[in-house]
Amino acid sequence: MWIPVISSCDPLEIPIDDVDDEADANPESDYDYESDFEPPYTPTELVAIIADFYTFLTTLHFSAEDLKFPPASGWSSIPSLCTFKSERAMEVLHQLPYFKDTTPAQLHYKSRVIDYTSLPSSFYDAETDDYIYQDDEFHDYEGRLVDRGNLICFARGWESGGRQMYLDVLTGEVTEDIIRCDLLSPVDVVAYFEALKEEYRSLRLVPCTGREIIEAQKVDEGGDVGREEVMAEKGDFGTDTDVCWVRSVYRRHGWPDAFQLEDADKEINEVMEEMDVGERGKGKDLFWWRWRGC
Repeated sequence: MWIPVISSCDPLEIPIDDVDDEADANPESDYDYESDFEPPYTPTELVAIIADFYTFLTTLHFSAEDLKFPPASGWSSIPSLCTFKSERAMEVLHQLPYFKDTTPAQLHYKSRVIDYTSLPSSFYDAETDDYIYQDDEFHDYEGRLVDRGNLICFARGWESGGRQMYLDVLTGEVTEDIIRCDLLSPVDVVAYFEALKEEYRSLRLVPCTGREIIEAQKVDEGGDVGREEVMAEKGDFGTDTDVCWVRSVYRRHGWPDAFQLEDADKEINEVMEEMDVGERGKGKDLFWWRWRGC
């Protein structure tokens, strides 16, 4: 199994520019490799990999009650065939677990998982996939142009910086699109989700109920930070000390192995409400939007 080279700045950000430039010479020929290409994962294995990651999320900020698993025959609301998707892609969609479309939790910055069981029949009857722009080109790690029919968008991003995520069911790779910013190069699906798990465990990605996920990869560990230190900070809310405080609150409440989400939310919200009456309250909403730049 291929293991990606991980950059020191962010284990998930490998620019798409790194792919082989020769792949652009004759892009139509790139589709021909499917006939003799041996996929690294079966549809069943891909489903198991995503199910494992979704189950992991239910130990953190996603509700286990919102995670739905299909019957043995697959989801009856998802057709077996679809004009704009390969049979392999539809097989995966048919067997995947899904979080309910009402789930408020975010997967990444301005990014939510998609519940394909909740989509209307008109979505599957259409000629094109609403989640994939027809002008977009996707390449595998070797630089070959891939068939959009093999791509499943499993997380929808919105607005600048939001993360849209695609699984290629043929190559077994995940590609991230940072909206209006950058299309990252693909990463092996197992390596991708393991890296994302570590982002959560280490609180380089910090979820918080009702707010945007904090992207804190560049914020160093600051030890145990208490309420007094946060209240003593100057200026708008959103300093590195503030980030370290949220990390400290989470860890005091069992993060990542025995996290008590409601207790952590209560402590954070109490401090936020206290800040509302002071100068520090002015920028507290900005804290949840930590722009990494493009």
